[in-house]
Formats: sequence, structure tokens, C-alpha cells
Amino acid sequence: MPPVSPTFTDVPTSHPLYTEIAWLASSGIADGFPDGTFRPGGQITRQAASAFFYRVDGEPLFIPPGSGETTTGSSSLPFTRRSGGLCP
Repeated sequence: MPPVSPTFTDVPTSHPLYTEIAWLASSGIADGFPDGTFRPGGQITRQAASAFFYRVDGEPLFIPPGSGETTTGSSSLPFTRRSGGLCP
């Protein structure tokens, strides 16, 4: 059941996808933006999609092919920390 009050400032309970967006947030799949918005009308980037899939899969350890080492990527790039290094 979605929260009674909105999780994001730009997704009111009357939004047609409120339940789905609230589920993404409560499941830890989608964080939204630092300003408290979700921006449901915006385009999704490959980085965001990769991060969503990675989180849905339980944030498994990423080992780059042939390296024998683990990585979380560069923490200075958006989504890298939460995508296990899948996003360049």
C-alpha cells in the first residue's frame, strides 16, 4: 500500500502513477532527485535505468571482467555508487 502522503513534491496522490512511483521509492529502487522531486515527466537516462535494474537485482557485487577485483566505480559520477559500477 502506498504512503498516504506524497514521497516526492512533484508526485501528488492524484498522479496517475502515484502508486507505482511510491512503490519504487519505498522499495529503494528509485531515490528521486536531491531537491525532493521525482520528475515523472522527464526522460530516463541509461544511468538511471542501469541503477534501477541493479537495485531490483539486490545490488550484487560487480566484478569487472578479467580484473579479479571489485569496484564501485567513481563515486563522483551520478548513480555509480548505487549501481555497483555499472554506470560509467
